[in-house]
Amino acid sequence: MASNAMQANPRHSGGHFAPAIAAILNNQASRCKRGTAGGSSGLLVDSVGIINGYIDVVTQYTHNVEFAVNNTYGIQAYDESVATATSASLAEPGGCVDQVAGCQRLQLQYDPANRGTNQSVNEACLSAFVFCESAIDGPYMASGVSV
Repeated sequence: MASNAMQANPRHSGGHFAPAIAAILNNQASRCKRGTAGGSSGLLVDSVGIINGYIDVVTQYTHNVEFAVNNTYGIQAYDESVATATSASLAEPGGCVDQVAGCQRLQLQYDPANRGTNQSVNEACLSAFVFCESAIDGPYMASGVSV
């Protein structure tokens, strides 16, 4: 490992942002080395390890819905009516899965390099994230059994 290199090991939602931040840092380090950016060196990210991370949100949200009421700890985070509502919010037309798929389609079409510079992509993806977090993870967090 170079003297200006690091390893990043984020957890949970770090699965979303750590690879992107590593790419930005490595790009900046390359620019510094070429002399096209300020500074004499940049910080290199040699590796990214993701601990208990969100990588595929649809898979994660799907399992979160199930885990809240069916887990190895015997804990039911909420009652059947809330479980039914979170399941519906996940799978119904216009729900979490559809919104994430829409975000991904827009990203592939308008921001294939993942630069985050297309406002319509950013808005669609933020809207999907906020919806999924509030409809799927919100009830679990509100139950008080998640620390």
